[in-house]
Amino acid sequence: MKYRTKHLKQFARYDLTGRLGIAIGASVIVVLVSFVTSMLTGPLFSGSTTFSYVMREALNLVISIILGIFSAGLAFLYMNMARHREYSLSDLLWFAKNQPDRVLIASAVFSLIGFATGLPAEIYGNVFFPKAVTQDELMNMLMVYMGLYMLGIVLTVILTVPFTYAYNVLADDESLGGFEALKKSAKLMKGNIRRYLILELSFLPLLILSVFAFYLPLLIVVPYMTMSETELYLDLTGELSQMHEGGPGPVPTSSYSDEYWS
Repeated sequence: MKYRTKHLKQFARYDLTGRLGIAIGASVIVVLVSFVTSMLTGPLFSGSTTFSYVMREALNLVISIILGIFSAGLAFLYMNMARHREYSLSDLLWFAKNQPDRVLIASAVFSLIGFATGLPAEIYGNVFFPKAVTQDELMNMLMVYMGLYMLGIVLTVILTVPFTYAYNVLADDESLGGFEALKKSAKLMKGNIRRYLILELSFLPLLILSVFAFYLPLLIVVPYMTMSETELYLDLTGELSQMHEGGPGPVPTSSYSDEYWS
């Protein structure tokens, strides 16, 4: 039996109650670390030569792989909150102290997929944009570039969605390696990709509204979204139904209703 999207989000709101502050703080830290480290590539390899471009992209790839440690730590933190276990911001570095090689392997797969799918747009932008002479040529090239960029995003989603819960799997089973976690995530997601995408799309209105509110609502929307994704993972493993018999919170089993299930 599987919980519906609205109930996963209901569980997420419940599990964020009293924990939203640290959830926001953790998400902000991960974003800031990602932003600061990405800024390093510019000053180090700021030239327009082929060598500078290759080194810049190589460094970006290495940085994205290392940042997987923080992404995995964020997943670990949210799982602890969802399970009502002890949690703290130090959870973000849990994998750095517990077999980080496992995460680096999984992170390398994600990074390589992102690099490969984004490469056509990068090559086009670096090869053809400097050759633009007129404004019409520049606009045409910009349209092609945006098309390649959007195609890269779509391909990234298609290729990585099956591995969405690799970090969660690694946190739950320390005996698994990076590739094994990717395989187990794909097994969990088999037949459930549609559920995951529906959950993600359900946040689209909030994400759009955030754009018109100077992105400030993202401080709440992102933790809400991440916790909902965590609830889906717990549902896929069968743990959620054991934790919340009858609905979110300490609801007696006697209040259970089939309405909660699809």
